[in-house]
Amino acid sequence: MSIDLKEMQYSEMSPAERVFLDRVIREKKPQKIPEVGVSSGASSVIILNAMKDLPGAHLFSVGLREN
Repeated sequence: MSIDLKEMQYSEMSPAERVFLDRVIREKKPQKIPEVGVSSGASSVIILNAMKDLPGAHLFSVGLREN
């Protein structure tokens, strides 16, 4: 996995967790991925990057933000 994006500085995930998430998506090839609790959005970046070669796959993200 090679993700060198500025958004990763905001990730609450460790590098090992990011690699794990990327690997699971690439191996399982899901067509629909629900994400509950988006936080800074860094995990969404990892998921979307892993999904880019999965035709027809969709990410559904939901997050609440308190003001």
